[in-house]
Amino acid sequence: MRRREFIKGGAVLAAAAFAPSILPAAVATEQGVRRFRVEATFDIRYDEKIYPARLWNPLPLDAAWQKVKEASFSGNYDDFNYNTKNLYEARTLYAEWKQSDRPKRLRLSMEIETRARMVPIEAIEAADAKNLPIPEEVKLFLQPTAHIPVTGRIRALVRKIIGPETRRFEKVKKIYDWTTRMTFRDPKVKG
Repeated sequence: MRRREFIKGGAVLAAAAFAPSILPAAVATEQGVRRFRVEATFDIRYDEKIYPARLWNPLPLDAAWQKVKEASFSGNYDDFNYNTKNLYEARTLYAEWKQSDRPKRLRLSMEIETRARMVPIEAIEAADAKNLPIPEEVKLFLQPTAHIPVTGRIRALVRKIIGPETRRFEKVKKIYDWTTRMTFRDPKVKG
């Protein structure tokens, strides 16, 4: 689960076609703490010889269990900024290249420290049994988006997976169990 939080915070989004290479390396530090060096190289290409480009790359979340200890980037961009100008206030690196025929490249390097984070399953089940309302600050993250729709075939599949279940935690467990049954991870592949 910790890896999922880390990966979720470091997903790559771009407005143009690009070829990233991400090379994480974990280093054990004090007990329960791990450090990762993450390097991403973007080489944005397009069919036309002369073109502009924009890149938005979300940066990992800083939280009690995960901290970005160092971040740097370099490239031949014309303009850049770090910002939180998005619905989720997620930190994002933005870079822009004006229309030209030169290559459009950016290299991002980060050192991220993670700590073990675990909530006892009994605490989750106890909270679910109380059927507490979902906090307002959480509701935003449960809504569908243009890239993660929950309509049509997706909605039908979810309804099939959860069946008549009404308890939220049990629904989540059913979706998780279905996902782990239907997907495969090759242990020889890093990541």
